[in-house]
Amino acid sequence: MSFLGKGNKADLIKLAIELGECESKGEELKIIELRTKILTNDAYKEDPEFVKCIFEGIVSNRIDEENKQKEQTLREFKQQKIRLQNETQRDVGPQTLP
Repeated sequence: MSFLGKGNKADLIKLAIELGECESKGEELKIIELRTKILTNDAYKEDPEFVKCIFEGIVSNRIDEENKQKEQTLREFKQQKIRLQNETQRDVGPQTLP
């Protein structure tokens, strides 16, 4: 049961949807309600380790996606920085020290 604390609300919503406990996006549910739905689900009662594996996969996928997004943002930032440096050098010209 403690494994449910390792994710965020979006992760709990995805798990509840996977288990058939949420038909909508689940945004209206509170975290405690989501946890209760998951913990009272037949799949969890029959095989909690299976549900734990599903949840860990959901969390892992979200973290991977967040990391990819951060890397993409960093690449775009670096590209913009290089463009600005090139434009500045073109506009100002090469600087020489006296």
